[in-house]
Amino acid sequence: MRHLLDIERQFLTSAQVSAHVNFGEVDSLLTKATAKSKEAFDVQVELAKIVYRASVWLKSAEAQAQLEEAGIVFQNFEELGKRVFNYGKAQAYKMKKAGAIAIEQEDMVNRFKTICDEREEAGETAGRGIDNLIAFVANDGREEKETNERTLFTLSIAKDGLNGEKGISARIIINDSGIVSSKISGEADKLTDLEAVKIMELIELFKTKAMSL
Repeated sequence: MRHLLDIERQFLTSAQVSAHVNFGEVDSLLTKATAKSKEAFDVQVELAKIVYRASVWLKSAEAQAQLEEAGIVFQNFEELGKRVFNYGKAQAYKMKKAGAIAIEQEDMVNRFKTICDEREEAGETAGRGIDNLIAFVANDGREEKETNERTLFTLSIAKDGLNGEKGISARIIINDSGIVSSKISGEADKLTDLEAVKIMELIELFKTKAMSL
């Protein structure tokens, strides 16, 4: 909530507003959501819930009366999304949709996370993210393993190359449902830990870019 005036911040974190929406957690969650970890998805889901609840609260007669009394104006949901969460219009509405799913269809979120866990255990990167959650729910929770896949990015180290006798290959793909994932085969043999980490960071960078397309 770095784009708010002090009076606006105090109002949004007051007891009367916090009874409906916990704006006080926003800054902390936004920071945690940038981490490159499995837990970051859970943080994004919690943020999405706040975004959805904020959208519902803002439309209520009670909220409008409270805002008028406090002398504070948020013209619409887009302005609230930008100034409180630092989201553009598209991102704000996407998080709002994911928040509705998380609150109203918790079982679908759990199914999505289970599938992500299974893919990661199989050595795949599952595409654990808000965009893919929305696509998963839109497809009624079906994996659609038999879909056409299109490769967006490839990276490979040849056998008998920089990694010794073993090769490494990675692909970032997108299927017909718009779900982005990565497939990695091979193991780091002669690479240093730092080199292996840098390769994984590069893959994650381009996967994130692909998910924003």
